[in-house]
Amino acid sequence: MNNTILLSICIPTYNRAQYLNQTIQSIVDSNGFGDQVEIIISDNCSTDNTEIICKKWINKYKNIKYYKQIKPTNIADQNFIDALTLGTGEYLKLNNDTVLFRRETVQYMLNVIKDNANMKNPLFFYNNYKKHINTYMICDTSDSFLREVSFRTMWIPLFGCWKKDFNKIQQKTRFIDLQLMQVDWTFQIVSQKKAIINFFELYDIFELKNKSGGYNIFKVFSQNYLNILKFFVQKKELSERAYNIEKKKLLFNYLIPRYIMSVLQQKSYNFNNDSKFKYLKDYKRDWYFYVALSLILPYFIIYTFVFLARKISAKNIKLYNFLRRIKVRIGI
Repeated sequence: MNNTILLSICIPTYNRAQYLNQTIQSIVDSNGFGDQVEIIISDNCSTDNTEIICKKWINKYKNIKYYKQIKPTNIADQNFIDALTLGTGEYLKLNNDTVLFRRETVQYMLNVIKDNANMKNPLFFYNNYKKHINTYMICDTSDSFLREVSFRTMWIPLFGCWKKDFNKIQQKTRFIDLQLMQVDWTFQIVSQKKAIINFFELYDIFELKNKSGGYNIFKVFSQNYLNILKFFVQKKELSERAYNIEKKKLLFNYLIPRYIMSVLQQKSYNFNNDSKFKYLKDYKRDWYFYVALSLILPYFIIYTFVFLARKISAKNIKLYNFLRRIKVRIGI
């Protein structure tokens, strides 16, 4: 057992050398990092100093492995598959190049993996969430799994699975254009066997500076996500009731707050938020959608006021400074 790689931490990366370096450092510094753990870095032909940084790490640790694509893949998410495929561990853990491990993370994962090595039920490692604090949940169905974790299945570092289960996933790239393959993989796995969700404070995440996420948040996290869920409803691997509950939760707990923040703090978000309502067409027949729109109205008014105030105060320094203090106070 001691000579077997139990955990492969698989990191797809592209041109984020600075963040990647700190991510690797956090994993190495995490208790439990040793011979039973490997870090797999799959580089989609970065043009920054990613290769230099990775070679520094592989020269220091034999269980850190670096692979660079011969040429960049046209679709970045293909690198997720490449990174996971390169992992040799019993359990494959996908991780962003911007997600830090905490001091206890690796050891916690190893303990859970060892405890479940015989039965090999699907395992997932989530940060603490609401009432789920330092505990675990056993989900018998896809419905119960979705109820417990909701849209968090979209977060890349929350995906992981036994290597044998990853090898069994059918048509791994069937939703590659939707940029949420990990959601598809998750529901393929949990629809077959009882899943165990482990809740613990495991990850921290960088706030990217002056970097574009490269996709439209509302297209991916609304339209694309719901299309994948509808696919599993059609296959009768997810109930229509569970889908409708999740659809409503997504709107009120993610999309509306995200929209409000994109209006009030535009500079803080580095993803494409254009054409938001275009990608909410799944909601047009839902009465609660129009209730949600009423929640947005005050923020439109505030934003309009700020826009006009800027124009008016452009030549009035005292008024400008006064409005700027208000802006800072209310977080616009």
